[in-house]
Amino acid sequence: MKTLVLSVFLSLLLTLSPDSAGEISMHAKDTISVSGTGEVSAEPDQAIVSLTVSATDLNVNKAKLDADKKYQAVLDAAKNQGVKKADIKISSINLNPEYQWRDNSQILIGTRVSRSLSITLNEIEGVAPLLQELVEGGVSNIDQVQTGFQNRSELERKALVAAISDAKEKAEFLAEQFDKQLGSAYTITENNRSQPMFRSHSEGMMQAKTMSAELPQEQFGTLKVTASVSVVFHAQ
Repeated sequence: MKTLVLSVFLSLLLTLSPDSAGEISMHAKDTISVSGTGEVSAEPDQAIVSLTVSATDLNVNKAKLDADKKYQAVLDAAKNQGVKKADIKISSINLNPEYQWRDNSQILIGTRVSRSLSITLNEIEGVAPLLQELVEGGVSNIDQVQTGFQNRSELERKALVAAISDAKEKAEFLAEQFDKQLGSAYTITENNRSQPMFRSHSEGMMQAKTMSAELPQEQFGTLKVTASVSVVFHAQ
C-alpha cells in the first residue's frame, strides 16, 4: 500500500509542467504587498450649466409660445458665448396642468410648458456673462453649475504615476526595515475609484431671479483627481 501511494506521488510530480513548477516556486518567494495613492489638483476648464425655462397660461398654445421665446433667448445667449450647437442638450420637454388652492379647492390656472436643458462651456470664463444673459432672458430656473475637465484622462494618468511612485517608496521602506532587497513587481492592480466627473456648485434648485449674475472664476476653486494601485513586489 505504501509503495502504491509513493508511486502516485512521484507520478504527479513528473507530470507537473514547467510553468506549474515555476508558479509554485514563485509563490514560495518572499513578497511585499503595498498600496499607493496619488492625487492631482487643477483648476477646472469646463462648466455645465443646467437650467429650465417655462411659461404657464390657460391657453396651452400661448404657454408654449412664451416658453419657446425664452428657449430662443437661451440659445442666443449661448451663441453669444461661442457655445456650439453640439454642446446644448435638451433633457426634457414637459406640459403639465397647474393648480392653485382657493377656498379649499383646486383651481386650474393653466398649463405649464417647460424645457430643461444643459449648456457646456469649454471656456469657463464665459459662465458669468452667460448667467447674466440667461437671467435677463427670463430663465425660470438655473438648476446647477458643474465644473470639470475637458481632458480628465491626462490628469488621471498623472495621478496614477504618483500612486505608483508612492507604492514604490512604501515597498522600498518596508524592505529596508526587514533587511530585504526589493525585487520586481509581481502583480499590479489599479483600484478604480468612483469619482464624480463634475463638481456641483449649487444645492438643489436656485431661482434665477434671486441669484447673483456675477460668478467670478475664482469661486470654482480647484478639483482633485485621485488614483490608487495595489502592488506585490518580490523580496529577497
